[in-house]
Amino acid sequence: MSLATPVSGSSTPKLSNNTPNASSSLNTPSSLSNKNNKANNNTSTNSAKPSDSIILEEEIDPNYVPSEDEVLEYAKWLGMDLTADVDLFWIAREGLKAPLPENWKPCKTTDTDEIYYFNFASGESTWDHPCDEDYRTLYEKEKKAKLEDEKRKGDQKKQKEKKNVKQLLGKKEKKAKKKKKEEEVCHRG
Repeated sequence: MSLATPVSGSSTPKLSNNTPNASSSLNTPSSLSNKNNKANNNTSTNSAKPSDSIILEEEIDPNYVPSEDEVLEYAKWLGMDLTADVDLFWIAREGLKAPLPENWKPCKTTDTDEIYYFNFASGESTWDHPCDEDYRTLYEKEKKAKLEDEKRKGDQKKQKEKKNVKQLLGKKEKKAKKKKKEEEVCHRG
């Protein structure tokens, strides 16, 4: 489990002008629980900066196991089909446990208590966990590979069925030719 705790005496980052406004929020995995430190997925931009923020420290619980509800919600958020992509839920589980990359810290706005992520090396900030896009890309790659594999298996099955049909027809043709020869021999004799 990844928890965020305030750092005392820390300087407070400001959201950049291209960062979404903390007051508008959509449901994302963090709306269920902040256990995994996923932030709200706000997509609107607003040049108004919130007031000061509190820098939090990420604490990783090595025994954290995301709940089934968290996995389902994050899987859906990543774009997964909750019925067809059950075999890819491992991506959602891993994404929920992903630590922040180097130089990133969770921060909490003091005016709305929203969590966002700030990169202290680049000055970049985002409402989404910085690894979310990596997990979405991984899902898309795995889904594509899965579909290609299913198509290949389907093509192989069709080829096998065609071969079986040809073999069956071939055997019937041979039997019919043999029977015809036998009949001709019988009629001559």
